[in-house]
Amino acid sequence: MATFSNWKRDRGDQSFMHTADVDNRLNLLEDSHVHRGDAHDIFKDLDFNVHSDFHDVIKHLQKGETLDVWASFNERIGDMQKALNIMLGESPNSALKAILKYISYEGKAYKLILKEEHLVEKYTEQEETSVLASLICKDTEFRAVYTLWRWCHDASIEDPKGFSELAEGVQSLSNVRNIRSGVLRSINNTNCGADVDANPTDADKPLEEQLYRVLFSLIRCGKIDNAIELVRHVGMPSLAVPLHMYNFLVDPTLSPLSAKDSKASIPAKRVLFLETMKKMYQTQTGATPYLRMIWSSLGGLLEPLLSMATRTEDRLWCYSNAVTLNKLQEACNGYVIGDVPSSSQTIFEEILATERLPYFVLYDLILRKEWAEVVSWAAQIVRSSPDMDNQLLRFLSNLTSIVIIKQMNHSAEDVHDVLNAYIERLADREMYEFIPTYASFLPYPMSVQLLLKIMSVIRGDEERMKYLKAIDDAGFNRDDLTILSAQKELHDTSAHDLLDNLKWLILNGERTLPSLVEQTNNLFRHFIAGGDLESAYALMNSTSSSDIDLPTMLTNIDVKSVSAKFESEINEYNCHHQYMETHNTCEKLADLAMKLMKYQVQNLQKSILNENDDDWKSMDLVQTTGRALEESQKQKELRKKLASIGIIEERALEMSEQLFRHDGWRFSSPDEPERSKQLTQLRDQCGTDILETLINSLHEIPDSKAIVEIAMLLADSTLDVENMLSRSNLRKILSQIHNYTGHLFS
Repeated sequence: MATFSNWKRDRGDQSFMHTADVDNRLNLLEDSHVHRGDAHDIFKDLDFNVHSDFHDVIKHLQKGETLDVWASFNERIGDMQKALNIMLGESPNSALKAILKYISYEGKAYKLILKEEHLVEKYTEQEETSVLASLICKDTEFRAVYTLWRWCHDASIEDPKGFSELAEGVQSLSNVRNIRSGVLRSINNTNCGADVDANPTDADKPLEEQLYRVLFSLIRCGKIDNAIELVRHVGMPSLAVPLHMYNFLVDPTLSPLSAKDSKASIPAKRVLFLETMKKMYQTQTGATPYLRMIWSSLGGLLEPLLSMATRTEDRLWCYSNAVTLNKLQEACNGYVIGDVPSSSQTIFEEILATERLPYFVLYDLILRKEWAEVVSWAAQIVRSSPDMDNQLLRFLSNLTSIVIIKQMNHSAEDVHDVLNAYIERLADREMYEFIPTYASFLPYPMSVQLLLKIMSVIRGDEERMKYLKAIDDAGFNRDDLTILSAQKELHDTSAHDLLDNLKWLILNGERTLPSLVEQTNNLFRHFIAGGDLESAYALMNSTSSSDIDLPTMLTNIDVKSVSAKFESEINEYNCHHQYMETHNTCEKLADLAMKLMKYQVQNLQKSILNENDDDWKSMDLVQTTGRALEESQKQKELRKKLASIGIIEERALEMSEQLFRHDGWRFSSPDEPERSKQLTQLRDQCGTDILETLINSLHEIPDSKAIVEIAMLLADSTLDVENMLSRSNLRKILSQIHNYTGHLFS
């Protein structure tokens, strides 16, 4: 039997289990935010870790890995409880207190499941020799009530406030050697007879009342051995007898199945004990409340326990204590103590008449293993309270996920409602990487739409890469999803969003390279045809960046080893690049030509003014020389500008010819009529634009000979200009050339 001192030491150790580890984890969080001192940020990190831990358990369970899911959940929720208590100790916060309340109730659900598993394991070896063990292992209804009773003990012990008060009460009695010291002194002083069981003296009453209060607390916590040790320690061994009889509820040897067992008479003796407890409760009306509560507890009575219970957990214990005593005693010899609920379900019906917290409904359903009802109740809560607490929604969603993984009965509609709500909440809180796992429990079309919806709101390459990995881990085809994500309706989507959606294909890299090239070409055609060259340049830069160097990747591809479709897409992409670079060079040339023309006009106007200036004509030699040097410097600057323009001009002419000879935009196929049509329009539109810009720039320089070279290029049959420009645009270009160079042939 455990001694009183051992019990105190054991409870002290258990109270701080894993606390050092939690302290270390919380200290790391605090260190990372110490410069801000922001408790909100600390909790945000802690909350994210909890969601992550639970998600990982679900993910491993889904993959068929062997693990004790309830123990894993219980351990993780216990760590969070300890961390929150540490935070509350540092800085009391009403919001954190509310969260801790939800976390605590969730942890009790896992403990309820684990308690039942532990009890069956503990009593299995004696189920053929003990009534108690047999009921626990074979009678599901008794096991549910008994589990509830033992669970109430654990919950009471783990209540920080309740246990600390109990520990203080026990400690205050540790130095008492005889609770009736006043009676003994009266005997010694010949003031009374030698009846040590007489009513206590006034001096003893406060200490004796304290003993009853502590004794009831020990019974409430299920610490019967410690209660027996305590009453012996304080000199009231007569109370040890009823406590020993109460141990009938936990010691399987006290209810043997065999009539030949040496303890077979104990159940019959218990009948006398129970009758005595009932009579004492009825007749000893002057007894103190705590003493009456002790008799009621030991005798399996509901009153006055229920009347004095202020918490739902205490009322649960009152009912489960009475039902457990009744069922066990009736199983032993048919004796019925009194009118009490018949099952765990009827107990919870009494409780739920006044209790509104959803956790107690779940405790009832979990005890009865009504998992379909668990999911149904979860869905009902989600529908009626869409703004429910984050922790409660996480709890319900993980319970639902386990029901699916373990292939328990459930309603598909209920599952959809619960998991959809959780996925939306995860998205709102930007916990994107957890979503694919929960989406995988939904029907495939629905899950794909959900994943695509989330992809449209994720920003940041790091978050996107995490999401892609999570999609892989959840068993989805990330390649298909990245392709679908990038395929938006071009005319109904902003350029910014189109470029942003393409980022998914870019980050997916070579896995979806053909689709990346195809979608990039779609966007190039869309932007260029719409005159949005700013977006086209942004597109070119995004596919030639640190994330992906598409031009280099395509250069290294052996086109003979790819499909004709992919080869044509590569050629088109290269042609888009050629056009963008050519357009940029031609724009530079046009800008320089405009500046040169302005410079020449300004100098010409100044020279005319100087020639008509009387001051200029009257200058002496020195002044004339200075003016001549100024003119020489201007001519030198002009030659530099002309040389610079010459380089750009040569480059523009060369790149333009390369563009016109490129076959990337000359694709035409009956299998892709829309693409063929768009490329035909692009050749005409962009070819005309480049030629007009180039010819106008050359005219402003002026360089008529270069314009003639363009005319000769267009006349080259190998260029096939008829299939590049429309007749109207070709006629316009030729007319422009004639207007600017006709004087050379006259």
